[in-house]
Amino acid sequence: MISAKSISDTGILEIGIYHEDGSQAEQIANAATYILRTKHNLYHGAGDKVSVKIIDKPITTNWPAKPNIIVNLILAVIFGLIMGVAFIYYYPDYDLDKYLTGLFKRKKKKTIFHNHLEHEFTREEELYDKFDKFHK
Repeated sequence: MISAKSISDTGILEIGIYHEDGSQAEQIANAATYILRTKHNLYHGAGDKVSVKIIDKPITTNWPAKPNIIVNLILAVIFGLIMGVAFIYYYPDYDLDKYLTGLFKRKKKKTIFHNHLEHEFTREEELYDKFDKFHK
């Protein structure tokens, strides 16, 4: 991908090149500057009155420019937090238990001593008992 933009009121043309391989991007940049230096009179009507000079060599990086994994990860975390808070804010009484009943069942037995009688309850039975007492 090649992009060119003119920096306002300077007469400078900035050329940007993206390629997955940094050395390939540098070769494309060198080819583009060579064409502009040698055949610039074909692009404008001033002939030899205009000269083209190279200000900087191509600058490449070892890190990929696209996709920026760190920025994408940070944005995903922020977006997830915002959506989670918005869901909790707009649906505070949403009952997730009906969707999670089969996922987090506890089979751990709990022993309760009451009036010297021993009863064993599973966690699910204990919750149902509390629910029944609350709604009576």
